[in-house]
Amino acid sequence: MLKTTIFTVAIAWSLTAGAGAYKCALPDGRTVYQQAPCGESAKPMELNTQDTGTGGLRPSEREFLDDQAQSNPKKQEQPATTGAANPHSQECATLRERIIWLEERSQIGIRTITNGMDSVAYEKQRYKRLCGSW
Repeated sequence: MLKTTIFTVAIAWSLTAGAGAYKCALPDGRTVYQQAPCGESAKPMELNTQDTGTGGLRPSEREFLDDQAQSNPKKQEQPATTGAANPHSQECATLRERIIWLEERSQIGIRTITNGMDSVAYEKQRYKRLCGSW
């Protein structure tokens, strides 16, 4: 019996939950929207829950973006320089990533010291000696 009552209440609640929203005019002239009626001035509204298509876009929006992509092809990106230019290129890339990581940590208040100086400054000096300008 208890299960039937709970089931009935759940069904009734779910039917009213999907009923939509009400547009209410407040005494001070403002308009508010809420799930429950707010008196005589409440006007029920039907909410648009129609699927907009894949990726959250309507077909017309998707078509527009596809047309834009075809009319403005991306420029070919230049290939990265090879290791022949700098024999330490892999080490430089790793060091650069470490510096960026240390800077992000520093921005949130986590600072580390290496050889008696701020790690960001220390690693930038190492990068400059090994790889050239930052």
